[in-house]
Parts: sequence; structure tokens; C-alpha cells
Amino acid sequence: MFYHPVVSASSLPILTILQWPKWQAIAALDIFTESLIFVIAIQLVYSLHMRLLAKFLVVMAFSARLPVIAIAGVRLYYMNERIRGASCKQFQHGPSNE
Repeated sequence: MFYHPVVSASSLPILTILQWPKWQAIAALDIFTESLIFVIAIQLVYSLHMRLLAKFLVVMAFSARLPVIAIAGVRLYYMNERIRGASCKQFQHGPSNE
């Protein structure tokens, strides 16, 4: 396991709690970007003069990244659960004497 030379193992839950807003922002930006790419693809393909099947295939190619939105949301949920669990354990058991 990797340990930062300045940070002790007992202070790691505090660091993860402090980093939670950063991970929320990263996930929100990821979800927003993926959604925007999909919407832009639909908007661009809609105005093209081509067969409907070709338009559909282009939109499907861009929609292959839509599961990333769900994965980012699930990752954020479980990261929140892990951080809450770490902070609850820390406060339930009191400070570590290690």
C-alpha cells in the first residue's frame, strides 16, 4: 500500500473527507461533458442531408459513451458511501492512539 511520507495512516480518512468536493466536481464535469457531446452530435446530425439510417448510425456511435454517465454516477455514490463510512468510524471510535 502506498503511503505519502508526510501523511500518517490515521489521518487518511480526514484527507478523503476534505477531497470529497473535488471528486464531486470531477464527476459532475464528466457527466456534463459526456451529455454535451451526445447532444451536440444529435444537433449536428439532425441538419445533415443524408439517409436516416446513416444519421442513426452516427448518433449510435456517439451514444456508445453514454454508459460513462451511469458509471460516473455509481462511482460517485459508492465513493460517498466509503467516505461517510470512514468518517463515521473515525468519530465512533474516537481518535486513534497509533
